[in-house]
Amino acid sequence: MFIEFKEKDKYYHEYINLLAIRTAYASISLESKEADLSLPDTALPIMNFKDALLHIFENQDCDVKIYPSMMQKINSIINRGTFLSEGYRRVEVLSGLNFIPPVPKQISNKIMCLLDNYYNVWTDLPPFEREAKFAINFIRIQPFEDGNKRTASILINYNLCRAHAAPIIVDKANIDEYLRCIEEYDEQSLTTLFEKLSKRELDFMVQLYQQLYFKEEPNTNLETDKTFSL
Repeated sequence: MFIEFKEKDKYYHEYINLLAIRTAYASISLESKEADLSLPDTALPIMNFKDALLHIFENQDCDVKIYPSMMQKINSIINRGTFLSEGYRRVEVLSGLNFIPPVPKQISNKIMCLLDNYYNVWTDLPPFEREAKFAINFIRIQPFEDGNKRTASILINYNLCRAHAAPIIVDKANIDEYLRCIEEYDEQSLTTLFEKLSKRELDFMVQLYQQLYFKEEPNTNLETDKTFSL
């Protein structure tokens, strides 16, 4: 279904930019449920997240595998203007959840192990289960000083698009379940959540297209399917 949308250049451009904005706002709540999105100090994180998502979606061929320098580039855009050091963290951090991240000297090896599992061990898994495993392991590593969940959000959506599945937005209604799955290493429940959110996003895409281009045909019915490519 999304291949058809991508061929419609105007709609594709509008959707990707809207996705960046919507996920940018959602990502701030993902990092801090108490964040006030109306305050000026949230403007930079929102802008940075949007730019990071657009960077990977518009400047990377979606046949390209994720590699460590790509992760670091995305995180550096997310943390732009914060004076944090680029690259993997060199200090110990608190996750904010009920687990202890590895010490800095272990991060590089753990990321390489994660990527090896992703591309060589989990290859036959359904896409949502594969991304659930990736999300839980990446966030529990906490490879960066800040913005780990935001970085994971962008990487997960990049991976889903490579797997021909719609992206996801973890909104306020689903944050607690998302964080619980990470904290408790609940891959099965996170798989179910990702599948639900992806289906919702594909439905959103169809409805948006209908609203933009079928104003004179309100009963036009575009049947959604589960294929999604970028």
